Amino acid sequence: MNGRKTGKSTKVLLTSVNTYTASLAQNAKLRAVLESWRGRPFTADELGGFDLSDILGASCSVLIKHNTAKDGRVFANVVDILKSKDKVKAEADLVDYDPMNHSSESFAQLPDWIATKVTHATDADAIDVGAPPKRVVEELEADEIPF
Repeated sequence: MNGRKTGKSTKVLLTSVNTYTASLAQNAKLRAVLESWRGRPFTADELGGFDLSDILGASCSVLIKHNTAKDGRVFANVVDILKSKDKVKAEADLVDYDPMNHSSESFAQLPDWIATKVTHATDADAIDVGAPPKRVVEELEADEIPF
């Protein structure tokens, strides 16, 4: 998809990101999203035993609203997450990473843009994520550069 209107429907993989505080408190945004997705509020027992990794790979319907900025740019914003009637297979590898229980193996599987967010988090000093995996870069002589 190149951004031009062609009148044809094109199926593409898009990513929309929201960041939440890891809290299920009564007024927490994460809790509101999860309750909307579930279609019902959490009970006290469910809150006590809830593990966010349990929803990894679960299907949902995402309600997107397109907003136009004053400069004409259009942004797709997540308005709500709802129960899905259909089970959809993930198109990318699923990674279960918890920064409070760091696993180097899981961290290495994160896309670069997420790993960067984790390592630069506001409370990164409280989370021992270790150094991101180093990428091996081969040094080339000037006459070996491929352009």
